Amino acid sequence: MSLLELDRVGKSFGPNTAVEEFSLAVTKGEFISFLGPSGCGKTTTLQMIAGFLDPSHGTIRLEGKDLVAMPPAKRGLGIVFQSYALFPHMTAAENVAFGLEMRKVPRDERDERVRKALALVGLAGYEGRHPRRMSGGQQQRVALARALVIRPSVLLLDEPLSNLDARLREDMQIELRQIQRNLGTTTILVTHDQIEAMSLSDRIVVMSKGKIEQIGTPQQVYEQPASAFGADCAGQGGRPLLLIWGDSYGAALYPGLLHFSVERGYDVAQYTASACPPLIGYTLDARPFCKSINDDVVLRIGRLKPDVVILDATWGYAEAVLREDLPRTVAALRANGIARIVLMGPPPSWLGGGLSANVLDYYRQTGQLLPERTLFRSNDEWTRGRDALFRELTRELGIDYISVRDVFCNDEGCLSRIGPGASQLTAFDPGHLTVPGAIFLAGHTIGDLLGSARRPSP
Repeated sequence: MSLLELDRVGKSFGPNTAVEEFSLAVTKGEFISFLGPSGCGKTTTLQMIAGFLDPSHGTIRLEGKDLVAMPPAKRGLGIVFQSYALFPHMTAAENVAFGLEMRKVPRDERDERVRKALALVGLAGYEGRHPRRMSGGQQQRVALARALVIRPSVLLLDEPLSNLDARLREDMQIELRQIQRNLGTTTILVTHDQIEAMSLSDRIVVMSKGKIEQIGTPQQVYEQPASAFGADCAGQGGRPLLLIWGDSYGAALYPGLLHFSVERGYDVAQYTASACPPLIGYTLDARPFCKSINDDVVLRIGRLKPDVVILDATWGYAEAVLREDLPRTVAALRANGIARIVLMGPPPSWLGGGLSANVLDYYRQTGQLLPERTLFRSNDEWTRGRDALFRELTRELGIDYISVRDVFCNDEGCLSRIGPGASQLTAFDPGHLTVPGAIFLAGHTIGDLLGSARRPSP
C-alpha cells in the first residue's frame, strides 16, 4: 500500500496552468526527486503536498487520509527549505526544539530528542551555538535536524543544498542519503541538479513547463529517456558517463579532468570525501566514518551506472591496505555492473603527508630544519615503488591504469609538493590547480588518458 498518493493533482493560477494533472504513488521509505529547471512546477507540487498551496483539482492522501482539507501544521510533515529558515535569536538546540514545543512534548523527552537529532546530523556539542556563528553546512544540518526531530511521515526537501559550495554539497548529499536510509523516512526532494537526483533517488519525476515528462528509476531516466527534454535534463543525451571517485588529495587534477571529459563528449559525476580514499573496507580506527561513506558511494554508483569509473589513487596509504581493499572495491564496482574501471596514480610526491605554506613559514621563522622526507629528491624512490605496486595490482585485477608518475617524473626526479629549494608549493595542494597540475591537464585530455590506459597484459 502506498504511503503518499497524489491522485490527478494539478494547479492553476487563473488561466495559467502551473502543474498539469498527474498521479504519483510513493511507498514507505522511498526517496523521490522532482527534477527540472526553474519554473517547471516542482516547488509548486511540493507546496501542495506541504499544504502551503491548495491543488486546483485532484486529491492528496497520506496513509489513506485526505490532506487537502488539513492545515500544514497538522499534516505531520518535515520540511527543509532552501534558505534553512532558522530563527537567528535561537540556539541550534532551541531551533530544533521549536516544533516539539508547538506539539507540547514534555521537556525531558524534548531535550533528549533534540540531543539525538543534533548528534544524528553530526552536530553534537553545538547545542548552544547561534546560526550566525555557524557555517552554511552547519545551518543546513540544524534545519535537517529540526525537520527530523518531529519524526515526520514524509520529509520534504526544497533544494536544501543549493546554497552550499560544490564540495560541501557533495558531502551533504552522502550524509543525507545515509540518514534517510538509516531512518527509513519517506523523502521527497526538489532539485534542478541531475547528478544529485540520480545519485540520491529511488525514483525521479522529470518535469518541464508544468508537465510530468517521465517517472522512473535513475537508470531508466538516464538510459531510456521518454523525451529529448528528459534526456537533456538527466544529463544523458546519448553521451557516455564518466565518474571520478577519490578523496581530497587529487583535487588539483579534477577541474581539468572535468573540463576535458565534457569537451570530449562525456557526462561527468564526481564523488569526493575528505580523507576517505575510494577503498571499500577502509576502516582505520582514526577514520571509521569512511566505511559508511564509501559503501554509500558504491550504492550511488550502482544507480548511475557510469560507463567509466576513475579511482583517484593520488593518496599515500599503506601497501597492505591497498592489497586488501582495492580488490574488494573493484569487486563491488563490478557487482554493480561497472565494466570499465581505471586507477589513476600514484602521487608524484607523497610520503605520509605534505606541508602547507603556513608550515613552511613556521619552519623558516623558527630556524628549524625541514624533515628530510619533504625534500624534492627524497620522494622519487617512493613514487617509483608505488607506481610498480599499482601496475602489479591493476594487472592482477584486470583493470586499466593511468600512471600520474609518468607525467610528473623523469630521470632527474619528480615534481613534488615542495619545490627543489623547499620554498614553494608546486603540485597536489588540495583545492588548487598548480603549475604542474596545469601542465598535466593541458597535455593530457581525458580522451588521451583513456586512450593511453591500456589493460595490462597477463
